[in-house]
Amino acid sequence: MKEFVFIPDEPEIGNELNQTYTLMSDALGTLGVSETIAEVGNLPASADADVVPLGAMSAPPVDNAHKLNVVDVVPESGAMHVTLDDSEDDVLPTIPGGTLHPMVDYELAVPLRVRVGRRAITKALGPPGAEFFKIKIVSKNESTGKDDPVANVAAHIVLPDRQQFSAVTDHYGNAEFSIRVKELHQVILMVEPGFNNHWGYFERKVDMRTGDRFYVEPIDLASRPDALRLMGSPLGQVAGAGVKVGVIDTGVGNHVDLPNVQGDIDSSLGHGTHVAGIIASHATNGGAGVASQVQIQSYRVFRDPEAILARNFNIHSAIFRAIQDGCHIINLSLKTGAAHEFVVGSAVKAATDAGILCFAAAGNDSGGPVAFPARHPDCISVAACGHLDGLPDTAYDRWTLSSTKSSTDKKVFFGKFSNIGDSTHPIDLIAPGAGIVSTVPGNKYAPMSGTSMACPAAVGAAARILSNNAHILNVSPTRARRDNMWDLVRAQASSAGFETTHEGHGLVAYALS
Repeated sequence: MKEFVFIPDEPEIGNELNQTYTLMSDALGTLGVSETIAEVGNLPASADADVVPLGAMSAPPVDNAHKLNVVDVVPESGAMHVTLDDSEDDVLPTIPGGTLHPMVDYELAVPLRVRVGRRAITKALGPPGAEFFKIKIVSKNESTGKDDPVANVAAHIVLPDRQQFSAVTDHYGNAEFSIRVKELHQVILMVEPGFNNHWGYFERKVDMRTGDRFYVEPIDLASRPDALRLMGSPLGQVAGAGVKVGVIDTGVGNHVDLPNVQGDIDSSLGHGTHVAGIIASHATNGGAGVASQVQIQSYRVFRDPEAILARNFNIHSAIFRAIQDGCHIINLSLKTGAAHEFVVGSAVKAATDAGILCFAAAGNDSGGPVAFPARHPDCISVAACGHLDGLPDTAYDRWTLSSTKSSTDKKVFFGKFSNIGDSTHPIDLIAPGAGIVSTVPGNKYAPMSGTSMACPAAVGAAARILSNNAHILNVSPTRARRDNMWDLVRAQASSAGFETTHEGHGLVAYALS
């Protein structure tokens, strides 16, 4: 996969986000980047933004208390990442023709913790000098009949009083916890899947002794399909040929089942690779993506595997790059806590005006309101559901089960984590997002849960439909094209058996390659 040239790493600017901003023209789209730089940075109006050394541009003082320093520029929109020199005055400067917008952090639209009400402790429990509690995590090797150790996965024990103890398995599959006891009763045991081709482990009210073995089930979608594969229905269409999808995420890793990807490489988090695989994997293990002929264009905005945050400026930049690259659909499996955020919102509007369908994950606040940008009027918001038969009995992702069941199929459940809509900010579609198996770095597979997974499932379904309707897909890229594409996709949606607040127009039928 060819690596896309991305903007350089941002310089250190201190710990306070309120010292760094996005400067945008008040008439977005009418002021070119050269004019913007000329006005703010005192550069010649003919300056070419592509050859101006980013980070070297420095604007003169705009009042007596502040000085703007230009860090980066989005040539297509004229937006600039700027910093303010320290000032004793908290009042932002006035810039003719432009407005400073605060930098806002976005998160991946996956629940990062299982919500079981646990509390962590930092010291060992039990009598001093006693041996620590240890268990072994293994997977059955069908070809040899032996137990293979599962290394480098996180395991968690939650005691009845909600104290949590965590450990990472070593090379031999051993996980040692800071508990000095020989046996435990009625505890919760969770083993995360990691990137290890297995389902992980989740069980409530476990009795265990130190040294016990626990088996994680290998992923074998041919014999045990997940919810994504169980909920597909034939459409008889070309699987996404001719459709380009922009995945704005952590990047997409090199994977044998993702030959149809260009752009930024995965930052190692795996999320973007997983999203891309749901849309367009060529998997031979019974795990093909929804639209395997789609062309994926990857844009990495989550670049720090520690912070796992993306700034609004970088997302804005990626959306405008997707417009320039001719994407038909953009997948946004990310969200922020703000009710509205102008920098990304303006880019979503620009993409919509350029004929692009923007899909966004509804968020994972367990029944909370639709998150931004999914709540933006130009975004298609996607909630998540799952299928009981798509999860092994001890799969880690069984924590996603909820009591909200489909009225037409009691094995289909609404994702426990998923947000729901209301009259002001509705859900538009629902798609499988609980325990979804897809590609991860290292030519491996893993299950993940979240509206992050439901969003690309809906994107893949849309791509399948659009690929069979070139008369709409290939017209002039305007808002009218976008509206026609959405009308076509929406017409294929039907109820999955949930309330409108949970499913919107319903599930878009899809087939698997």
